[in-house]
Amino acid sequence: KPYTRTEAFSPTKEQAAALAALREEMQQEKKRPVLLHGVTGSGKTEIYLQMIADVLEMGKQAVVLVPEIALTPLILERFLSRFGEKVSVTHSRLSTGERVDQWKRARDGEISVIIGPRSALFLPFADIGAIIIDEAHETSYLSDVTPKYDAREAAEKLAEAAQADLYEIKPKIPYTRADLDWTDKKSRSSVEMNDKASRPAIAGKVENMEEYGIVFIGFAGGIIGLNQEKPMNQGH
Repeated sequence: KPYTRTEAFSPTKEQAAALAALREEMQQEKKRPVLLHGVTGSGKTEIYLQMIADVLEMGKQAVVLVPEIALTPLILERFLSRFGEKVSVTHSRLSTGERVDQWKRARDGEISVIIGPRSALFLPFADIGAIIIDEAHETSYLSDVTPKYDAREAAEKLAEAAQADLYEIKPKIPYTRADLDWTDKKSRSSVEMNDKASRPAIAGKVENMEEYGIVFIGFAGGIIGLNQEKPMNQGH
């Protein structure tokens, strides 16, 4: 279904400072992971949407990792309304044929932004410019089936190989010791956001979600269907 395209929103003073810091890191020859953390509602998503736009302007691609439980209509609407047909979504309910089609579209340069859980890392983008790990504190990034791996560490290795920027997005909440150890070891740069930003209206609506239990999000090149009556595997 059609979505009204949206443009980048004018940043608040704090958001502008965060964007400036991230863009400065982007210009560094030696890449290092960046932790972007802040209170809920501070505009972290808008920040990394604008960073993705910068990456696309350079002709590169972006991988956005999110816990599968967070693949909500709202987050998908934000990406589709901003980037349109450049976006694709992967999740555990895709059929084998749909996965193959998506793999080919990434290989052939038909999409530039992939959103999804751990498996989104493995699409064959030719020139990755940025990897975003949203909700980086979530345990769903740890694979408990063979092959066992931490998607955050895999993302770091991929970013190193591709000379891409790696952004870890976290809310400002108390972390476990393991979370802090991982952040201390992997992140060498940190941007903090403490002010709540007014949230702009999002273009596009998903209708009858409660009635049908299925959300269909369409865009040029395909339709993503999320069946909410059957819980999705949160790991893939």
